[in-house]
Amino acid sequence: MNLDLLSEQEQDELLLLLEGQAHDKTKTQEQRLLDKERKTLESSFSAFAKAAWEILEPGVPLCWSWHYDLIAEYLTLCKDKKLQRLIINIPPRTLKSTLITIIFPVWVWTQTKPGHAGMPPTSAAGQSFVCASYAQLLSEEHSVKRRRLIESAWFRTRWGDRVWLQRDQNQKSKFQNNFNGQMFATSVGGTLTGIGGNFAIIDDALKPDEIASEPAITSLHNWFSNTLRSRLNNPAEDVIIIVEQRSGEFDLTGYCLDRDVTLAAQKLPPEWTLLCIPLEADAEAVDCTALTQTFTFPISKKVHARPLGDVLQPTRFPPAVVNAWKMLRIVWSTQYQGRPSPLEGNMVRIKDVRYYGGKDPVTGVDDPDLPDKFDMVVVSVDAAFKDEETSDFVCVGTVAVKGPNRYVLDVVTAHLDSP
Repeated sequence: MNLDLLSEQEQDELLLLLEGQAHDKTKTQEQRLLDKERKTLESSFSAFAKAAWEILEPGVPLCWSWHYDLIAEYLTLCKDKKLQRLIINIPPRTLKSTLITIIFPVWVWTQTKPGHAGMPPTSAAGQSFVCASYAQLLSEEHSVKRRRLIESAWFRTRWGDRVWLQRDQNQKSKFQNNFNGQMFATSVGGTLTGIGGNFAIIDDALKPDEIASEPAITSLHNWFSNTLRSRLNNPAEDVIIIVEQRSGEFDLTGYCLDRDVTLAAQKLPPEWTLLCIPLEADAEAVDCTALTQTFTFPISKKVHARPLGDVLQPTRFPPAVVNAWKMLRIVWSTQYQGRPSPLEGNMVRIKDVRYYGGKDPVTGVDDPDLPDKFDMVVVSVDAAFKDEETSDFVCVGTVAVKGPNRYVLDVVTAHLDSP
C-alpha cells in the first residue's frame, strides 16, 4: 500500500486501526472472555438481570420464570424507543421493582449505538431517568440499589472504562454520570421542577389502602397528567413505563386505560400497551375454547401457553399459599389477578345501605323498625352439602321485599351436610 496516496486523516485512521488490531492480539484469554461476556450482557436484558441479581442479592437464589423473559423483550423495545408507553401489571413479590425500576435503567447505560455516515458510536449513558413511587423512602431505596450496582466491582470491571458517576452529583435521590445522564428518584406528587428525563418509570404509584381516598386518587391523576408527562426531554420518542400491582379501578393503570377508551371512541389509536400477567391462569384469564392463556413475545415471537389453573412460579406460590389469598376475594382479584373489583359493587352502592332495629353509633338516632308485613320473602341457597373443612361453604340468605326496599333478615355461611 502506498501511504502517500492517503490523506493525512486517512493515514491517522489507518494508524488507529492497526494499533487496535495490535492491541487485540495482545489481549489475554481472560480479557477476550470478558469482552465476550460483556457483549452478551449488553445484548440480552435477561442475561444482564440474572448477573446483576447476584450483585444486588448475594447468596439469595433467583427463581427465574418465563414471564421475566417476556418482560425483558418488552423492556428491550422500550430501550430502543420502539415502544414508548408501557403498562406492566404483575402480582406482588414477582421481581417487578428489581427488574424494571432498578436493573433496567442500569442496563440502558451500558448500551452503545453504532455510528452512521462516518460518525463514531454513541453511548446511551446520556439517557436520563425519572423514577417515582408512592413514597419517597421507597423511591430512594430503589435509587440506592441502582447506584450500588453501578459502583460494584462487577460493573466497573465490565463498563467502568465507559461509564462512571460524577463525584459532585452522587446523592441518594440523584446521581449523574460522565455523559451527563442522570437518575432521579422522587415520590408521586413530589416536585420535578427543573428535572427532565428520557425515561419515566412509575413503580406502584398508589398504596392499596389509598384506593378508596378520592383526594389521593385525584392528586395522583393530576400529578401524572400535569407534572410527570411534561418532564420528558423529547416527547416525540421518550418512554413512560408504569409498573404496578393493581389496587383498584381508579389506579394509574385504570386512569390511562380509560383515556385509551376515549381515544378509541374518537377512532384514534390507543396510547398504551398493556402487559397484564395474573398469578393464576383462571377461568376468566384463559380462552374459553382452548382453555389456555397465551402470551406472544414481541421480539422473538415465541408463544407461551398457560393451561387453566397454571400458577406463576409454583414453587414460590404453592396451593396452600394461593388458596389462602383467594379467601380475600377483592385482594385476590385486584392485586394478584390484575382485575380490580368495584369497591361498591355493580348494583348495590355503599350509600344505599341502611340499617333497621338498632341505633346509629355516630348520631345516636334510632334506626327504623321492620315493616309489619312484607310483599315477599325470598330464601336463596347456594348449596354444597359436604360437612368437610375443605368443602365450599353453604350460603343461605333470607331477604324480604317491601315496595322498593329490600331487607336482609338472615344470612348463614357454614359447612353443612344434607338434611
